[in-house]
Amino acid sequence: MIECKYHNFPGIYTGLKESLYTHARFLDLSDVFNNEMLVCNTKVSDAAITYAKCIGQKLLCWRFPHDKGLENMIEEKGLYPITILGLRTPELQTLSQNKIMLARDLLIIDLNQLSRKTNMSYTRLQRLQNLVRQILR
Repeated sequence: MIECKYHNFPGIYTGLKESLYTHARFLDLSDVFNNEMLVCNTKVSDAAITYAKCIGQKLLCWRFPHDKGLENMIEEKGLYPITILGLRTPELQTLSQNKIMLARDLLIIDLNQLSRKTNMSYTRLQRLQNLVRQILR
């Protein structure tokens, strides 16, 4: 069983409470699942790590496990979210509404078509595409 926690504010961390809740859900569903994992896009507290180790809960978080955390997986596969591009809120909403969630998606889409569909300028989309190329080098 995998429980995913997503936080979109900087400085937030995943703590003991989330680990406890995940374990409680796992216990409720232990007749269906034989392992549990908590995945989050933030750092995880030392208390949550200690508790997870004690109960056998696996964690995948930002910078944990060391050298195998979420950021390593993102970099290894080049799966950077479009939020890395410093988009304005309307641009972010427009791209996500058009199912563009990964930065590299901008490299495989027809920019003329995307510009017409989103009302974003072709020049702006080209700049974003060039930024993606720099990031993925």
